[in-house]
Amino acid sequence: MPPLAALWLALAPVPPVLPATLILFRDQAEPLLFKPMLSVDGVELGRLGQNRFIAVELSAGPHQLEARWPSVAGHKPATLTVSVTAGATS
Repeated sequence: MPPLAALWLALAPVPPVLPATLILFRDQAEPLLFKPMLSVDGVELGRLGQNRFIAVELSAGPHQLEARWPSVAGHKPATLTVSVTAGATS
């Protein structure tokens, strides 16, 4: 690579990579006594109680969400794929 081209690449501004914000909200939902464990792409975010939310910053693109309930709740795990846009809140 010519020296001038290398210098131009080194000094060229790099556009910032904006994260996307995903907000997960739980309204009054059955079963009332149990909190599901939420995870995004296999990373646990925490348990989500009634009328609570969890916000997480993600890279743009598709992500796999999962909600796992305690076994006594009688619910199977639920999965959902969502796609988020850089700089957006979903």
